[in-house]
Amino acid sequence: MSGNLIVHRVFLNYHKHSANTLFIDIYKAFRNGSDEYRMASFSDEHMERLFEKFILEYYKEHHSYLNEIKAGQIKWNLEGDNEETMIKFLPVMQSDVMLRMGDRVLIIDAKYYEKSLRKYYDKHSLHSANLYQIFSYVKNHDRDNSGQVSGLLLYAKTSEDIAPDASFNMGGNIIGARTLDLNVDFSQISSQLDNIIKEFLINPIKERA
Repeated sequence: MSGNLIVHRVFLNYHKHSANTLFIDIYKAFRNGSDEYRMASFSDEHMERLFEKFILEYYKEHHSYLNEIKAGQIKWNLEGDNEETMIKFLPVMQSDVMLRMGDRVLIIDAKYYEKSLRKYYDKHSLHSANLYQIFSYVKNHDRDNSGQVSGLLLYAKTSEDIAPDASFNMGGNIIGARTLDLNVDFSQISSQLDNIIKEFLINPIKERA
């Protein structure tokens, strides 16, 4: 990934004991003498893991009142008799962040890409694989078709002019796509993450007048 995506020093210095080593490593690798840190030697995969970890640890630290805050596997919603020898061939569904407040659940899939949208001719669209993945997570987790499970694709904001900011009701479940701007003061990063809780758990989109 190029230097298009800039990570703010506040993000890189947000120390939580379980993620402390990662943040120190990033701090050392990305320091360039200014108030900003740009992509350097770390791989996209490493940065994506850090991004995922940051989101999870933020919610553990600042929204501990939630009934559940974790990264965990989602079971396939299988019906009937299924042979164990065949089930093992199903891919593992691993959520980055899963939040629960009462009966409401939000599954977050964190993405750290150079481009949060794909472009085909003049049309911008979400990465289809990302959308299919979060849809599958939500539908399999919502075993009773209650509509209480929502999903969110959360991208690290890049320098692109167009950024995803939308929510859709897909078969009774809300699936959203947002960007998290890391190149701002930590108070603003915090506000963005707090608003996600409000929009999907406290005041769900589909329940608004």
